[in-house]
Amino acid sequence: MNKEIHGYLVSVDEKGNWEFPKDGRWDIPFEEVISIKPDLEKITGITLDIDKNVQDASFLTDLGLLDDRYYDREKKSGALSYLFSIHFSNFGRMFTIMGSEWPENENKYSLIKVIDFLQHRDYKYIPEPELHEPYDPG
Repeated sequence: MNKEIHGYLVSVDEKGNWEFPKDGRWDIPFEEVISIKPDLEKITGITLDIDKNVQDASFLTDLGLLDDRYYDREKKSGALSYLFSIHFSNFGRMFTIMGSEWPENENKYSLIKVIDFLQHRDYKYIPEPELHEPYDPG
């Protein structure tokens, strides 16, 4: 794992609070994501889908493009399979970009500009491959 990323992960890690920060609030960061959604839609040029029913407490939400092969927007039903998503963490204002086809769509949806936009708002980008590396909090 990249040393800088490892150091950041250690700095926001809370021993014993693996799923949610001790003093964390879900509502405030979620409302912040909602407030920047229009800016991110301008950058990507599309209407972004948001997961408002996250079942995993370690992350806040996904904001991205659902794959319409598996999700019917009219019926609002189907599998939440993203072509790309901005995956927001509950810890340390971290995010990554992931999904089944995000590398192929990096230029089409200006995802590098998305990363820059979020970093200028004090979010910390963690490249998705780094999340597959062994992590030892020390």
